[in-house]
Amino acid sequence: MDEVLARKEIVKIGERLYHHGYALANGGNISIRLSSREVLITPTGECLGDLAAEELPKVSMSGKVKPGERRPSAELMSHLNIYHERTDVNGIIHAHPPYATGLAIAGETFDKFAHPETYCVVGRVAVLPYATPDDNPKLVNEPIQHHDVLVMTNHGVLTVGTTLKQAHFKMESLEMLAHAMTVAKIHGAIHYLSEADLKLLDEFKKRHIG
Repeated sequence: MDEVLARKEIVKIGERLYHHGYALANGGNISIRLSSREVLITPTGECLGDLAAEELPKVSMSGKVKPGERRPSAELMSHLNIYHERTDVNGIIHAHPPYATGLAIAGETFDKFAHPETYCVVGRVAVLPYATPDDNPKLVNEPIQHHDVLVMTNHGVLTVGTTLKQAHFKMESLEMLAHAMTVAKIHGAIHYLSEADLKLLDEFKKRHIG
């Protein structure tokens, strides 16, 4: 991907995540695969709502930071592991959307779906056990092979896409679902879609989305 455009895209998505309350203070991180050799990622300790395009560190796929670059996010190795596992992934977001994160803290398994359009965007969700940033890279390798959305217990959400925009849509869609589920719990109960319903949606996605 063109580096100038990639830097602008990360800044734009960072602003959206911050203003929607998905990544406050210095939480969350974003990356884009520039080529088979390099990625751009947000710097550690920086607010995603206040990023400077020229200050985004460029990192090799082996994790080496070029001299003079800002220190990359502490979640760098999770991003790199995903890029190694999924050659189709070119954008990754890790954030803390409050409803999805709240449900993850409460122990929601996300193994059921209650909204068809969200399911078509998000697909099946994997839930990872709680881990520190140092241990997260070991946990993403297997589930990311079959899922585009990972809910990290007591932590947040990680989404991937063929583009950063697609990863962002998955983050917003999951948060919309989590918000709706929370409202449903307050007003009664969640009426989940059946497995038969989800299979029909899988067929719909193949025909109309790909």
